[in-house]
Amino acid sequence: MTDCTLIADFSQPGAAERWFPVNDTVMGGRSDGGPRFEDGAMVFEGTLRTEDGGFASVRLPMTPGVMAGATSLRVTAIGDGRAYDAAFETDVTAEPGRGGGPASERRVSFGVPIKGLAAGEVATGTADLLATEPTFHGEPVPGAAFDPSAVVELGLFIADGRDGPFRLAVRRIEACR
Repeated sequence: MTDCTLIADFSQPGAAERWFPVNDTVMGGRSDGGPRFEDGAMVFEGTLRTEDGGFASVRLPMTPGVMAGATSLRVTAIGDGRAYDAAFETDVTAEPGRGGGPASERRVSFGVPIKGLAAGEVATGTADLLATEPTFHGEPVPGAAFDPSAVVELGLFIADGRDGPFRLAVRRIEACR
């Protein structure tokens, strides 16, 4: 039997309060997207524009320890046929061209695809936390190790290289062991 910790259930009051968008506009891109909350779901939607960027995300600050021991993330959602990823930030830091460094530097992002989301119907997708890839500003960070117990931010993002609208209606997110 799988043991899961509830991260978000958007049918519950207050589940939406701390989510915020981070899009490629932070680096001069032109994508837009963010969360809206309706009918028991967090709707992550917008338009991806690959020129000068090409990503959109929604993020949730987390308390370290919430995901301790987790090996997968389950996302129950209605997809649109596009590829979405989960991303996690911990206390691991790096700077461009280096593999890590002091805490004053920026945090490494550990990304992993969410597999199994279906277009137009509720499905539960899974992200394998044992397969996360560490990056910093899109560049690999060799040797950076992911520790689920140290997660301080969870993100859902799209960066599939295709211009156009996207929509993911998330109902529930769980960290599972």
